[in-house]
Amino acid sequence: MGLHSQRTCVRPSFVALAVAACSLAAQAVPLAALEWSAQTDAATASVHFDIKFDRVFDAEAGDSFQFWVATDRDPMSSVYDVLFGRKPLGTERVFEFRRAAGQMDVVAIRNLDWWQQHANDPNASRGGWGEIIGSSPYAGHADELVLDVPLALLGIGDERFFYQFETYDQGASSGVTYWGGSGSVWTPQTPVPQPPSGLLMALGLAGLSEWSRRRGRCR
Repeated sequence: MGLHSQRTCVRPSFVALAVAACSLAAQAVPLAALEWSAQTDAATASVHFDIKFDRVFDAEAGDSFQFWVATDRDPMSSVYDVLFGRKPLGTERVFEFRRAAGQMDVVAIRNLDWWQQHANDPNASRGGWGEIIGSSPYAGHADELVLDVPLALLGIGDERFFYQFETYDQGASSGVTYWGGSGSVWTPQTPVPQPPSGLLMALGLAGLSEWSRRRGRCR
């Protein structure tokens, strides 16, 4: 009788745990982009980014994003080249997401030497990319994300630029990096030219890991 009683107590608990685990798993699925574009508006001297997702964009629930932008066709590798001093800063920027304020920071990439002097600067990027030079609001409309970024913050004129972005849920990456060029609409089926400097990016990631380790040790 007692054994039967134990079973009836354990079974609901097991079911509740299973449901909770499934719920957490469902929440940990980052957004998937279905269509994205970036259009330069000369009248407002800004760039309008528009991304459509497979579900509602919900910042409060943990959805976030990060962009890498440059006039180079491989923006992410170009950002790492500046970060590790392989070339001087040009138009390399990173957009860092700020959930609570409904804002994203526009970061100009600085090399690691800059960090030796400015690691505790209030304008230092939280992600370690460089110096925050401004911010811009974002807006989520159901399954759509809209960003309007002044050209002055991007450091470009009317020339074409390129961008890559990733989505996250509670900090977990989707594992997909989306690529696009200004002036066009892109989808996952759009052919993407292979970046020529993938190896440099891999080396940059390894270097960033070592730099992060050293920075953590210094603090």
